[in-house]
Amino acid sequence: MLACIPTNVSSSFFSGNSLVSLTFHLFNLHGLIEYFHLDMMKLRRFLVMIQEDYHSQNPYHNAVHAADVTQAMHCYLKEPKNTSVLENHHWRSAVGLLRESGLFSHMPLESRQQMEAQIGALILATDISRQNEYLSLFRAHLDRGDLRLEDARHRHLVLQMALKCADICNPCRTWELSKQWSEKVTEEFFHQGKLQYWVII
Repeated sequence: MLACIPTNVSSSFFSGNSLVSLTFHLFNLHGLIEYFHLDMMKLRRFLVMIQEDYHSQNPYHNAVHAADVTQAMHCYLKEPKNTSVLENHHWRSAVGLLRESGLFSHMPLESRQQMEAQIGALILATDISRQNEYLSLFRAHLDRGDLRLEDARHRHLVLQMALKCADICNPCRTWELSKQWSEKVTEEFFHQGKLQYWVII
């Protein structure tokens, strides 16, 4: 995990265009632009829309956090070893931006709908309230030794588990980065608590 982090990430990762630049680079690196026949201008427009849709004033849950999760997911995928209000909002926002940007407009409707459903299932898997559900299912497969990547459902479960790990990977970063993320999430939760307090009053 640590070996996957660029040496200059601490000086530039928390500002600028990190989500757009990183995601565009990874799409190109993994051949996704060519595989899905994507228009690069539409792709960049979509990524900019995603980045700008985040609330930049949030210390933790912002576009930089999304870039951090994306980078961690990239690291996991490189490894050779083997009801959700917030999550539903993210899913609906992502689908809305996908449609507005026209990124996959060249694909058949059925393929687009399948992709939107799969994206939704991945995002919903990050809901911490469903943690035991996914862990129990994954452990059951591991205990039985019947996890088969040839099965699309099993591949999707592995992606869900990988995204769950990427979403909460901050403690696995270098101490400098981990400390910054801890301070940011603490600050955001503090402000959220204050807002909830005044709403209740």
